[in-house]
Amino acid sequence: MCILKKSRFRVKVLVENSTGVSIFVLFDREASYLLNKTCAQLFEQHLKDVDVVFGTQSPSIF
Repeated sequence: MCILKKSRFRVKVLVENSTGVSIFVLFDREASYLLNKTCAQLFEQHLKDVDVVFGTQSPSIF
């Protein structure tokens, strides 16, 4: 018997307005719908951002 486990993800979103700040958690389907990206695309972008922040490549504006 083979059991496949579905990959799941969550995204924490910080929302701020004039009255305060709140943190919301978006799960799989909702995050993909609102951000119009898959988990793989978000992770790929995160890796690119980390490379820029920690100096392994120059930001695209330079």
